[in-house]
Amino acid sequence: MPSFMHSLFNSDEKSIIAEKSKEESKKSERKRDERISGIQVQKARDKLQKRNKPMSKVLQEIRQLQTSGVLVCRRAGFQRFVRQAGIKVSDELGFKEFRYSSKSLECLQTLTEQYMVDLFEDSVQCTFHAKRVTLMAKDLNLTARIRGIEQPLQEIRNLKLN
Repeated sequence: MPSFMHSLFNSDEKSIIAEKSKEESKKSERKRDERISGIQVQKARDKLQKRNKPMSKVLQEIRQLQTSGVLVCRRAGFQRFVRQAGIKVSDELGFKEFRYSSKSLECLQTLTEQYMVDLFEDSVQCTFHAKRVTLMAKDLNLTARIRGIEQPLQEIRNLKLN
């Protein structure tokens, strides 16, 4: 075999080997790109899945308040409110001033807060039903009327403790 043919065959073998290595590197790049794009697609899916419906955060906060045993209102302010209301009622009925134990005040505060949280949860549902995002006084009034309370906000406004 002449020398120029030998170099032709060697160059062909080299080019074939080079093509194979290029193909392998392209395959590995494609696999890497697929992994990266798969990760990116997964991240995009996660972002889409994490997107919450409107006002769902409010409902999550309400559920968190329902399950936790932490009191939302400050204890001293609530006790002051209850004692002033008790004084007003005892004066109207002609009784002596009421006395409260700390456990009874804590129990009363827990029940009051639970009632308020439930009222607000139902009011938020009324807001959703009206296709709004903002909780309004009319939602609270509607919820209270459904529960059988007449004009709850009016009663709160008319309550003067001093």
